[in-house]
Amino acid sequence: MTAIVAAVAVIAAAVVTGVLVLGGDDGGNRAEGGGTAASPGTGSSAEESAPAEVPSAPEDDPGNPRDGLAPKKPDPVVPGWQVVTNAKHHSAFDVPADWKLGTETTIVGYGQKDEGDVFAGPQVAFSAPATYRDGWCEEGHTRDERAIVGSKGGQGSRSTAEGAEIAAKNFVYFAYGEQEETVERTEAKEFSNEHGITGHIATATATGVKKKGKCDSDGKAVAVSWIDGENDLRIWVFLTDIGVEDEVPQKTIDTMAASLRPYAEKE
Repeated sequence: MTAIVAAVAVIAAAVVTGVLVLGGDDGGNRAEGGGTAASPGTGSSAEESAPAEVPSAPEDDPGNPRDGLAPKKPDPVVPGWQVVTNAKHHSAFDVPADWKLGTETTIVGYGQKDEGDVFAGPQVAFSAPATYRDGWCEEGHTRDERAIVGSKGGQGSRSTAEGAEIAAKNFVYFAYGEQEETVERTEAKEFSNEHGITGHIATATATGVKKKGKCDSDGKAVAVSWIDGENDLRIWVFLTDIGVEDEVPQKTIDTMAASLRPYAEKE
């Protein structure tokens, strides 16, 4: 009971406009199609539910949640970059040196289901985030960063293609104004890299977004979905503002995806 109350207190304190940033690890997954969940904007269950558990290890050394031991953090594979790890979702990837890294137990979510309900979690979320230009806008922007990336589970999707398409569309929808008419999703394409990640990649954009402030912008989501070594579906999600001077170049996004690799899988 104490753990549950503590988790609820964290959730209640973490709600900000349009975005939830939660301490603790991420939970279940929301899927559009192939199940009972509905399309974006219908108020269905959360893609990554709010935490109801206490991490078994400190935030700066979360370890492998399956065995309680901290796996060795890998070196970056892109020269001059830094590595992001997510033991729960068995993934590691690199980001540029000027990006800010969150802890593995940090959850970032979008789309509050019911602002008056402290038990309500975000509609979509990922964990172990890394951000670009964190806190760049101080005038009521719905997000505090120009771009953000993280990993999540894909339970509920019937294939890696479906998982990538759903994640890309849902994330850009909830992160960029929840305006269905602005969202366009591309069909997933096969994806593989030299680190053994094989699955699909999909992109979705939100253009013509109705701006509520001068810091709001259109956006893009890129999602890579694959089956890990333990036969679980995992998803890497990249969100970025588009149509702005400091937009993250596509080459940088491609380099990040190419660096995606297995991490902390049970041997």
